[in-house]
Amino acid sequence: MCNVYVIESRSGQCKVGVSEWPAKRLEQLQRNHDTDLTLAHVFKCDGHGAAYQLEKEIHKQLADYALGHEWFRCIGEYAVAAGLQVLQQYD
Repeated sequence: MCNVYVIESRSGQCKVGVSEWPAKRLEQLQRNHDTDLTLAHVFKCDGHGAAYQLEKEIHKQLADYALGHEWFRCIGEYAVAAGLQVLQQYD
């Protein structure tokens, strides 16, 4: 199983990415950040293809907030809402 994760920082930024182990990815990212990071949400997907498609669509929804390297200038809640909106389109 593959996942799309939303990780947020206390500085009002979030990262949307793909990982089989989101908690481990959080630990990796935390080592390189001054502010605390939290795992805001995990979307469980049926395989890598579905995960990368969802990630791509969330990135599109958040494009106006892009900072680069899958980071966005918005709170994690906003990224989660974008993901839920994308998933509703597929239902």
